[in-house]
Amino acid sequence: MLKKFAVTAIMLGLVSVALHAAKPGIEASADKISGNGLQRSSAAVKIMAPPSDRPGPKVDGDLALWSMDMPDNVYMSPNVAFTPTVTVNNTGTSQPLTGYQVIFLIDGGAAYADTVFVNSPDSIQPGANIQYTFDNFTPAASSGYMCTAFVTLAGDPNTFNDTLEGAFVTFNMLEGNVADDNNSGAPLEGVAISAAGPASYATTTDSSGNYSFLVMNAGYYTVTATLSGYVTEIIDSLLVVDGLQTTQDIGMGYPVLSYGPADSMYASLVWGASDSTTWDLTLSNTGTRDLHYSLRWPADTAVNDTVPMVLDDGSMDNSIGIGGTAAFMFLNRFTPDPAAFPFLLTEVQSYFSTDGMVNIGDSINIVIYENTSGNTDPAVGSNVLYSYLTTVQVLDAFSVYSLPEPVQLNGPGDVLIGVIGLEIPGTSYWPASLDQTATQARSWAGWWSTVTPPSDKPALPPDDTWVLIDTYFPGNWMIRGYGEIPAENATWLTLAENSGTIGASNSHNLGLTFNSAGCDSFTSWGANINIISDGQLASKYNYTVPAYMHVLGTTMGVEADPQDKPKAYAFALNANHPNPSRVQTTFSFTLPQAQDYSLRVYNIAGQVVHSAGGAGKAGLNNVVWNTGKTGGGVYFYTLTSGGQRATRKLVVVR
Repeated sequence: MLKKFAVTAIMLGLVSVALHAAKPGIEASADKISGNGLQRSSAAVKIMAPPSDRPGPKVDGDLALWSMDMPDNVYMSPNVAFTPTVTVNNTGTSQPLTGYQVIFLIDGGAAYADTVFVNSPDSIQPGANIQYTFDNFTPAASSGYMCTAFVTLAGDPNTFNDTLEGAFVTFNMLEGNVADDNNSGAPLEGVAISAAGPASYATTTDSSGNYSFLVMNAGYYTVTATLSGYVTEIIDSLLVVDGLQTTQDIGMGYPVLSYGPADSMYASLVWGASDSTTWDLTLSNTGTRDLHYSLRWPADTAVNDTVPMVLDDGSMDNSIGIGGTAAFMFLNRFTPDPAAFPFLLTEVQSYFSTDGMVNIGDSINIVIYENTSGNTDPAVGSNVLYSYLTTVQVLDAFSVYSLPEPVQLNGPGDVLIGVIGLEIPGTSYWPASLDQTATQARSWAGWWSTVTPPSDKPALPPDDTWVLIDTYFPGNWMIRGYGEIPAENATWLTLAENSGTIGASNSHNLGLTFNSAGCDSFTSWGANINIISDGQLASKYNYTVPAYMHVLGTTMGVEADPQDKPKAYAFALNANHPNPSRVQTTFSFTLPQAQDYSLRVYNIAGQVVHSAGGAGKAGLNNVVWNTGKTGGGVYFYTLTSGGQRATRKLVVVR
């Protein structure tokens, strides 16, 4: 019989006035306080006399302080007035009492003192409770207060039940603000903040970018700020001292990749000699964090090797899932051999069982993360790369998903593959298959308190919960990944460096060289150069740059010269490439020397629809035209330079 469990929430809660954090655990059905950080509160807490001190035997002439309403051991907003109140009880059975005083002191009277006098004809009847209200008190900022309330009556036979005490603070043990460095310091809402040290705490920033933790254990903490699309920020060895307020503001940002000067590259080279030309491709980082990039392009041959990522042994021993309306994620942490990077993740497999009440066609979201921080907890330092909304394909077997867009993984580090169950039936649904033969302690689970996750590319950990599944059921999720390592790059393209780092607001020039050596005459070559970066929402900031090379059939009358004389170039306008064009095309031409040129594109009515010009260099020049917003049809382009002129035809298709 397979064991199954339903989950509604994993959380830490506020427990009584002591405000201690409960250990997180899986709850089967109870509705509990969600969230796992101590929450700000300005509400008064009723401090009751301990049961042993409350009126027991009925004693005539005994007045007892029954309760005191004030903030006890919690945060109180500074400069906001509150009204102290207390409740007094006459424990006797027959004697009304009068001629007593009820006193409320803050800091022994140094900060506040108020007294209520009760004299005849006013009295308190036997067994009755009366609440007394005092003047308002406004606490100052960054302060802590001790409150004492007591009742005095001449001849009171029991004084042990006359006094109650409590305390509150107007400072947080740790607080701060999180700002968006890419947006002029605007506040960032929804940033997941965690503090790990002598104890663990977690919260999220509010609409003003503020966060706070209240009663923390003193010691050194590692504070982590995580938000999807931003570089995870980690502050190490932050000291929290008892009774002191610590402020830690955090700036978050992300790199942004752009490139230029053209959207494609084209070279026309001669055959019969080792002819070459070099393009200067400029990569720019307009963001506020370092940008890591790599360049790859298809090989002349197919796949060189595969990268399997498997934790399970193929046996399905349990089905784990959710109950109620909580969205559920299950995720495996893989660590491929560093030598395998960079590679393309092309396929994900996930096992679904009929025992989990899963149906073919149920919606799921496959989410891919990369983590190069070295932390074994995927929630620390992970960046979301890709998500794929799909459905369950088969039951009692692995559903196989070929990713529509292979995911570039640069590493070295961890590859995280997660599945989010998007079906929320309310009960009896366990989509995650677990192999429990021998755990590898790499399978994690997370829940949201909402019906749907916060986005299609959620950051780790989920808002409310995050746990190694071994805490409850040691085992490995039956999620697998397969990657491909491309073979060597096309030999007619060379690049001195194919990866690197660009600092914030900096650029870097890459020389990409086309070489016709070893290529047949009258041949054309093409490749898509993939520029991969870890910029914000990385898949959005990855680019594909087409590169084309055409090898001519002659040396164009240029003879080899053992003296290495400068090559002579003739004025020539080559055919644009590609032609026809859908998105963009490259005009290629040679100039006999460095001189100005003018390139104009005309429609069939003779109207100029595009123009370029400026200082050209001796030899090969390239100009790119983005045809994406141009209507389909026949166009003509004319090159004019040094008193010479040439015209060719091109076609734009839609």
